[in-house]
Amino acid sequence: MTTVFKRRWAWYFRKRDRTSVLDTSHLRQYTDLGAFRSLVTSCGLRVVPARTQAPLVPLLDPLLFRAGGRLASHRRRLRALRAAKVPIPGYYSLEAILEH
Repeated sequence: MTTVFKRRWAWYFRKRDRTSVLDTSHLRQYTDLGAFRSLVTSCGLRVVPARTQAPLVPLLDPLLFRAGGRLASHRRRLRALRAAKVPIPGYYSLEAILEH
């Protein structure tokens, strides 16, 4: 299972319900590994190993997000420009193996 893990101080340029989020389609962003483990165990599952790693996003995404669809005609150039990727401060991808 892979999900988003967010440090309490993390921020991002997207908002849902006036809260900074990495992806507005995510139902929740975990901020506490203990809460994540509790949720998993309450479903009768066990976390085998869990690890976090920083997700990489294109450096230009905040600017492209603000520009909206106005740059859609430049897809080929944008693909090349989006190749430079950086970690998002405070966000991690939480990868866990769950066992029943």
